[in-house]
Amino acid sequence: MLKCRLITVLCLMGVLYFNGCKQRDNAEPNMITASEVSVGEPALSQIIVYYFHPKFRCPTCQMIEMLAEKTVEAKYPNEIAADRVVWLGINIDEPENREFIETFNLQTSTLVIAEMRLDKIVRWKKLENVWNLINNQDEFAKYIVAEIEQYLE
Repeated sequence: MLKCRLITVLCLMGVLYFNGCKQRDNAEPNMITASEVSVGEPALSQIIVYYFHPKFRCPTCQMIEMLAEKTVEAKYPNEIAADRVVWLGINIDEPENREFIETFNLQTSTLVIAEMRLDKIVRWKKLENVWNLINNQDEFAKYIVAEIEQYLE
């Protein structure tokens, strides 16, 4: 079941990149669920940068998501276009996304980098230091880029 959902999530990123997020009734704009993912074949190895969050979140959580997404999109446009790096904002309050809580041992809003190979997560890491760096955007961005670079090597 998790394997199918992860494949689905990977596929959604390509569709979202080219078509943008559609706004759902009673949903936040630009928020997706794992069940909305649908694209072609994923790359052999893919780095997914997840931002997991509940429906209701504080301004700091929203700022972490905004800055992290902006950093990923600004630093990795070629990798995103090639489907090598993927950004996903996931609402873990949605029933179809609850399995991520166990998979990544989530307790609160969390930024996670995961490497997928052949439809399996081969390694992942929580980027917990974003909370300490939120007031220094340059250091925040450097931290995220350094962590992603380790996965791209």
